[in-house]
Amino acid sequence: MHRRLARGLVSILMGSLGGYAFWRLGLPLPWMMGSMMAAAIASVCGFQVASLVELRPVTLAVVGTMLGSSFTASFFLDLHGLVVPLAGLFVASVTGAVIAYGLLRRFSSLSPETAYFAAMPGGIVEMVSMAEENGGDARTVALMHASRIFLVVLCLPFIFELVTGIPAARSSGALLSVVDLSANDWLWFLGVAAAGIALGQVAALPIRFMLAPMIVSMLVHVAGWTDFKLPYELIAGAQVALGIGIGARFAGINRRLVFHSLALSVVVTGILTASAVIVALAVSRLTELLFPSLLLSFAPGGLAEMGLIALAMQLDVALVSASHLARIVLVIVVASVVFNRLKKRRYFLADRSA
Repeated sequence: MHRRLARGLVSILMGSLGGYAFWRLGLPLPWMMGSMMAAAIASVCGFQVASLVELRPVTLAVVGTMLGSSFTASFFLDLHGLVVPLAGLFVASVTGAVIAYGLLRRFSSLSPETAYFAAMPGGIVEMVSMAEENGGDARTVALMHASRIFLVVLCLPFIFELVTGIPAARSSGALLSVVDLSANDWLWFLGVAAAGIALGQVAALPIRFMLAPMIVSMLVHVAGWTDFKLPYELIAGAQVALGIGIGARFAGINRRLVFHSLALSVVVTGILTASAVIVALAVSRLTELLFPSLLLSFAPGGLAEMGLIALAMQLDVALVSASHLARIVLVIVVASVVFNRLKKRRYFLADRSA
C-alpha cells in the first residue's frame, strides 16, 4: 500500500511537471499533453507509472460535471439542427473505419478480428471487450486504441491551427480560479458530482462515472437551478490525471510491440482524422456550425479528452459531448451488427483458414 501510494504521488508529480513544462513552452493543451508525454516516455523506458485507477471515478466525475454544465435549454430547443452534424458523424466514422480496416488487412499481419476492432473509432474499453469476446487480440487492440487517443490529443490542436490558421488556445480556457467560486457554487458542484458518482454505481451506462455526473449536471443547469462553472485549477488537474492515465497504458509492455502498435495506429488515426477533417469542412459549409467544433465532434478521440479540448478552446462543448455520446452508441451498435453478419457468412473464418 505504501509503495502504491508513493508511486502514485511520484506519477502525479511527474505528470504535473510535464504539464508545467508544456505550459511554459506555450504549447496547446499543456496540462494534458505534457502529463501524457511524460507518463508515456517514462512507461516505455521501464518506469512503473501509476494509472491512477483509484482516482479515475473522481476524475471522470469532475470532467462529466464540467461537460454537463455547458448544456443549456436552447441546445434542446434546437435539436433539429443536429440532424446534419450527426449524419456527418456517421459518414466520417464509417468511411474512416472501412478504409482503416482495409489497409490493416492489406498491409499488416493482424487477424481479421483484431484488425476489425482496432479500426473502429470507439472507446478503448468497449472495443477491447468486444475484441476479447470475438477472438481478437485484446492486448493489440488496447495498445492501438490507447495510441489513437494519444495521437489525437497530441496532434489535433496543431491540425486545427494548420487548417484554420487560427492559433489553438494556450490555456485551459477557464475564466475562473478556485477563489472565484462562491460557497453555493462549491456546494452545487460537490453535490452534483457525488450524485453522479452514486448514479454511476448502479446505472448500466458506458463510461458511467463520467456520463452519470454529466447527465445530472446537465439537468440542473438546463432546469436553471444553478449556473456554476468549474475553475482553472480543477480543469488543469483533470487534464493531468487523464494524461497520466493515457501514458500509463504503455507500461510493462515489450517496446517492440509498443512501437509496432504505434506505427499501425498512426495509419488508422491518420485515416480517421482525415475523414473527420473532410466531413467537418463539408458540414460547416452546409450549416452555420463552426468548423473547429465540428472537427472536435467528428475526431476519433475519447469523450473526456475531446470535451476537455473543446473547453480549452472555448468551443461548443455541448455539441462535442453530444456527438461523442452518439458516436459511442453508433460504433458499439453498428460494429457489433456488422461483425455478427460477417461472422454468419463465415467471412472471418474463411479469411483465417486462407
